[in-house]
Amino acid sequence: MPTLSLDRFAYHPTGTLGVLQASVAHFYTVEKPWEDNTPFKSCIPEGEYPMTWENSPKFGMCWHVNDVPDRTHILIHVGNTPRDVVGCIAVGRSLLGDSIGVAESRKAMSDLESITGGADWTLKVGFVKDVALTKA
Repeated sequence: MPTLSLDRFAYHPTGTLGVLQASVAHFYTVEKPWEDNTPFKSCIPEGEYPMTWENSPKFGMCWHVNDVPDRTHILIHVGNTPRDVVGCIAVGRSLLGDSIGVAESRKAMSDLESITGGADWTLKVGFVKDVALTKA
């Protein structure tokens, strides 16, 4: 099963930022802050999770992150800030310059769907402090 890597680089009191790396592209992510895995208030714990492509009544077709301890209905969907997710993960093409969040989320979700469609995937979530920095 192919793997997407979500490398978080900022755990901030108002939100969590990361880079989602697919085979041929990367996306920025925004999630709720870490609040001890509290449903509706926290990002999910670091770890590996199977994903399935499913229809959400609210978001349409999107990735469902399965087997998260003590959590259900964790999705990867369109959104720009931690306010747009309730324990889920939102993807974007770039970071917002003035707040914790991502931009061009609809485009990013469409691109992610094009890259990952047609197969089940594994999501590997971890922390890498300098993942978003470019090498000199």
